[in-house]
This record gives sequence, structure tokens and C-alpha cells, in this order.
Amino acid sequence: MRVLPILVAAGLLAAPALAQQSPDGWYRITGDDQMVVYVYGAQDRTDAGNRLAIVSNHAVDPFDSDGRAYSVNIATAFDCEARTFQRLLFRTYALDGSEISEMPSQNTAMRPIAPDTIDARIADFVCDGAGGEFVEDMLADAASRLDRE
Repeated sequence: MRVLPILVAAGLLAAPALAQQSPDGWYRITGDDQMVVYVYGAQDRTDAGNRLAIVSNHAVDPFDSDGRAYSVNIATAFDCEARTFQRLLFRTYALDGSEISEMPSQNTAMRPIAPDTIDARIADFVCDGAGGEFVEDMLADAASRLDRE
């Protein structure tokens, strides 16, 4: 299976503050008081039969050792028929939505989507349009749910 060029994947990862203005918008897939997961609603981009999505994870504790990255957007391709996915590119963001870093995935192999996991919930939304709740402002929603207000 062909891996997407990094430039294409990079184009999918607009900063959260910009991307949330799209009429397609962000959808909350799951979350609790420690982490909230969103998926960008535009699912019409395909390559080699895969659906592309931006998965955005927001956490109470930082993802990085510097203590600055509280959210990460991951360009992800889904083979809906095979129920597999691959992570292509990561971008980390500070609390205010400013970009901190970008890194291509070290492992772009297609992986099976295990049932009853967050990945399965994301795939259900990306592939089948099931689940997810539209949010007007992803950053404000994450801040509220993670008690950052």
C-alpha cells in the first residue's frame, strides 16, 4: 500500500485555531477529565482507497518532556474495508493552539483496528459517519472538558 507523501499529510494538519473555522468542523469522539479526542469532519480526501483524517488529542498533562505540548494532531489514513489505519504525521501544539513541532511518523505501517478501542471509535466516525458530536470551537471545548478555564 502506498504511503502518502509527507507534503500531502502536512496539508491536512492545519493549526487547530484555523481548522476549527471550517464549516466541516471538528467532532468530539470521546473523552474524560484527562483526555479528549476529536476528528476533523471533512472525510472526502482519499489516496489509494484510504480515507484521510486529522485526529486531535488534548490532555490534562503534557505529551512532551518539556511540558509544553498539550495537544497533538495526527494525520491518519484509514483503509475502511480492511479496518486498518496508519499514522502519517504528528504536530504538537501549546495550550493557546500555537504549533510547537512537526514530525513524520516513525512507523507508517498499516495496523489493524482493535475492537472496543479509541481507534475503533475514530474509525467508526471516519469510515461510517457513526458517533462524534460536532463542536463549534475545539480549543474551547477541550479547555472546558479538561478544566482549563
